[in-house]
Amino acid sequence: GSDLNPNDNSSSASINIYQDTLHNMSLSKTTSQTAVTVGETATFLLTIYNDDSQATHATITDTLPVGLAYAGASATLPFTVTQHNNQVVFNLETNLNPDESAMITVTTTAVAEQLPAVNTAVMTHNGGDLIASDNTSSASINIYRKIFKVYLPTIIE
Repeated sequence: GSDLNPNDNSSSASINIYQDTLHNMSLSKTTSQTAVTVGETATFLLTIYNDDSQATHATITDTLPVGLAYAGASATLPFTVTQHNNQVVFNLETNLNPDESAMITVTTTAVAEQLPAVNTAVMTHNGGDLIASDNTSSASINIYRKIFKVYLPTIIE
């Protein structure tokens, strides 16, 4: 047979191919303490999780409130730390593998009364991020002044 409309014998389609360059990592900051007094230790836990298919490197900037001073840290992976005023930067020295997490325990000393003292950390890492909102996390603690009570003896004549 013959084709009644030879102009409709072809078609085309296009598809877009994107390279997977976005990663997803998340950061959580917690403390088990609700309050400390000036001079006491306040401890925070940073948990970094790689919810991605590729190994990725992370840096966390922990901005301490004025009521806290950095005292030290330990971690489940090797890290370096630098401090400038109230900013403490943790640089993980190895990549986090897919579905791997790392924890950094941050020890601080309460140096001034602050209600509440909000401690915020922000993570950056290789590549973009699918969910940027889970790269920032905060934990709060109340810092109270020590209150001294003085008892005077009663003098009876």
